[in-house]
Amino acid sequence: MFFWLTSPPTAYGGGSYVFTSSIFHTVSPRQNGRRLLLQQSGANSAAGLFDIALSQAGPNGISVVFDKMGSPHDLRQPKWLLNDTGSKIEIQRITSRPLTPFSPLFFDMDGNIIRYGKDAKMFDDAENLITPSLRRPVIFANGVRYPQDVDGNAIDYRVDQAKTNKVLMTQKGKLVYYGILVNDVYANYYRSRPNNPPTEFPTEIDDVSRHLPDAETLAVALKTAWIEVKDNELKDYKQKYLTIAAEVPIYDRKSNYCWEFAKRTRPATLALVGMHVTFAAQNQPKMIWATFEHLDNTRNKSYQYDTDKATKSHEDNKGEWLFSKSWEENNGNYNVPRMHVNKNGNIVGDGSRDECDKDVKYQKTIGPSNIRRDFAWGSENSRANTNLIRVNEGFIKQLPPGDVRRNYIMIGATWSGNTTGGTKLANSTMETFVGDSQCLGCHYGTKLSHIWSDLSK
Repeated sequence: MFFWLTSPPTAYGGGSYVFTSSIFHTVSPRQNGRRLLLQQSGANSAAGLFDIALSQAGPNGISVVFDKMGSPHDLRQPKWLLNDTGSKIEIQRITSRPLTPFSPLFFDMDGNIIRYGKDAKMFDDAENLITPSLRRPVIFANGVRYPQDVDGNAIDYRVDQAKTNKVLMTQKGKLVYYGILVNDVYANYYRSRPNNPPTEFPTEIDDVSRHLPDAETLAVALKTAWIEVKDNELKDYKQKYLTIAAEVPIYDRKSNYCWEFAKRTRPATLALVGMHVTFAAQNQPKMIWATFEHLDNTRNKSYQYDTDKATKSHEDNKGEWLFSKSWEENNGNYNVPRMHVNKNGNIVGDGSRDECDKDVKYQKTIGPSNIRRDFAWGSENSRANTNLIRVNEGFIKQLPPGDVRRNYIMIGATWSGNTTGGTKLANSTMETFVGDSQCLGCHYGTKLSHIWSDLSK
């Protein structure tokens, strides 16, 4: 599917690639809770509508973490606390008391400790009460321990970690831009039943889509991640990356803590760094979910694979990556976000009041995080890792020398059924800060496609 999507669209009216041709529709960024389906003209038109943050919300519209059994838990994050006089105080940061990690210390926006009674009455952004549970076990996910609330949600005591609007940047300061696309079959299926979110997609060509040139592919949805290529870099990047001409948002760098959205765009050349490929297939009505990355993206955590004689380990302790610090600079602090998009579209450092004119004591500066892919091939199993390595080697060998797609690898795929493929799939450009994830944990039931209910009728 990846090779088809990135091939010249000879049969689809011209353009750079199949996914930028007229058989694909751009899904606009969400504005006032709605998205638009815009059919492409066939000449790089996939590039016109980009976000700098890609929401990784679960089926309830907020972030999730996955426990060791692969079950999802919504993240509940304290935003307000009732102090000992009954006043609701906004929380600036939270730390753990020594030896008692779930007996937190809360600090107000001026850095003062918030004193509270016997039990902490906490509230999230929507002012919903968060009630810790003494009976439910602690959840272990992404190397972090989360207590549960009475409803089985994970309570995240790390301020700003649970936001779904994080911004990613390369080590050299390039922002990552995101796009969403669907093909004709998906768009036609949506138009035939816009008020009925699907729990399954058709697995055979139906009458709704029979006349379409891409009917045989069935429903396809894509998420893409890109970085900008400057004019003096263009020659080198075109030899290693798939590129498109694009329009990207303009940001005025107001300070180290805030980049202000100018509400305008500018032309740019973008290079593909990541792609989710999701599609229906025969006997797979809940779709197959696969993810691809550029080889130079991210350092992998040590993983095992099998040879004819033994199981071996591999660790990326040499080389350079777009999103990872060098081995010599590495501080072991991986996948920690530091900035997000606020309601005005500005990029602001985490820990702020979300305002561009006020820098606060604990606000993070805008800049790159140190990224690592914790599950190199979407699994902890050496045999599964070996299978993915061989799949990639086999397909890449079929591409001619000089084809830039030789620089992209499939991290893994997953699907519903007795065998589910990778159970820890995370693209380092898209699930950067929720590494221990599983596509099917969020995409199920009527939330099989998260954009469906956002689309304008």
